[in-house]
Formats: sequence, C-alpha cells, structure tokens
Amino acid sequence: RAVDRAGEIAALVTAAGLHPLLRSALPAEAEESRERGAVVIVDTIGELSELYVVATVAFVGRSLVKLGGSNVLQNVLQAAAQGKPTLSGPYVNNVRDSVALLAGAGVLSTVTDAASLAREVLRLFGDAPVRAAVEAAARAVVEANRGATARTADALLELLDE
Repeated sequence: RAVDRAGEIAALVTAAGLHPLLRSALPAEAEESRERGAVVIVDTIGELSELYVVATVAFVGRSLVKLGGSNVLQNVLQAAAQGKPTLSGPYVNNVRDSVALLAGAGVLSTVTDAASLAREVLRLFGDAPVRAAVEAAARAVVEANRGATARTADALLELLDE
C-alpha cells in the first residue's frame, strides 16, 4: 500500500542478489521475470486480492510493528479466501477475532521478526503436503464463515424493529 516505496524496495531486492520487477511493468516483462525468478513488487493499488491467487504463501505486512490502524483484516481474509498459508506479525489487535479464527484452523501463523518470517516461509515452501493441507483448511474456514455481513444486517434490522 506504500507504492511510493517501490523504488526503495527494489533496491533492497537487488542488494539481496535478486531480480526486482514492478507489477506495473507486467505483462510486458512477464517472460523475462519468469526466466530470472523475479521478485514482483506491487506498485499498484486495488489488486492485492487478485494477486494472492498467484502467491504460494502470503505475508500480511503492517503487523510486525506497532503502527495502529492497519488494514490487516482485509488482507488476512483475502489471502485465506484464496487458499493461501498466511503469516502475520503480532500486532493485529484490530482484527484479533479473525486472526484467532484463522490461526485456530491452522491457516495463519504468527511471526515476530524477519528471522521467524524467513523460517516459516522456507518451511512452507519446502513442505508441499503441509502447504496443501493449509490451503484446504484456509478455503474451508473462509467458506464456513461466509455471510457475516448479511447476518449482521439482519440483526441490526431486527433491533430497529423492536
């Protein structure tokens, strides 16, 4: 969501010995990005839920540090709805219930720093059967909880009728 940091992030990716590619450069550079194993940096707004489809593992940012008012809920649920193993940091106070639901289903893991994030990503990338089980659980937990908006609206209408 901080598209203005795309250049800074690209420089960090390059410094790590990897090939950065801005999302805005796709699809023109798609073939080269596949060949080079590019790290795609999302420098656009409004596409994140669609981009989770191509992810293997999702890390929901803004949750490793105490920033307040983060938009973790939307991204945690979007990643899970796409069947993605999801990682977040410990600062999810504004979405505790959703995080607890996903964590309880084995869909979301909490990491505390860069080292634990790297360990968990490598574990998930390296264990296809575990990843497949988490993907199935993610889809199931989201499906089982669909309709919350309609139930809330019904409850509010019922209160108004009293």
